[in-house]
Amino acid sequence: MFLFSLCIVCYLYMYADMGYARSRLLDLEFRDGLLNSYHYISSFDEDKTMTNTEQLKQVQRGASKKSGVPQILGKPHGMARCPSHDFDFKDKCGKGAEIWIWTMMGKVSTFGAAYGSAQVATYNIFIVFDREGVVTDMESSQTQNE
Repeated sequence: MFLFSLCIVCYLYMYADMGYARSRLLDLEFRDGLLNSYHYISSFDEDKTMTNTEQLKQVQRGASKKSGVPQILGKPHGMARCPSHDFDFKDKCGKGAEIWIWTMMGKVSTFGAAYGSAQVATYNIFIVFDREGVVTDMESSQTQNE
């Protein structure tokens, strides 16, 4: 029987004014005292997490390698070594050994939030790598402001 220690830490900072709400989120997963996954997202102008989503077309399953992906999409906003218990990564770990994520998050209008109709618009890109560092899977998802 193999036992391990697991610790997941979440840091959330939010700020709202009369126009918009902004936030920063950092998830950290530690396994046996070592960082196993992280995911950082920000909608603040000074450190907003962004990537050119059109560039994803240049990443190819079975051909692109870990060393070349940051030149295409930029530095990832998160990574996980599989297995991971982090909500963002755990379901994708069956497809590979390591997962990278890029997340873009919009601001929320505080006017809409006051009436219960605000949802943050997000766009995620997940890229899964095998043990040799080759892309095995790619996925993107998007939510819209309501």
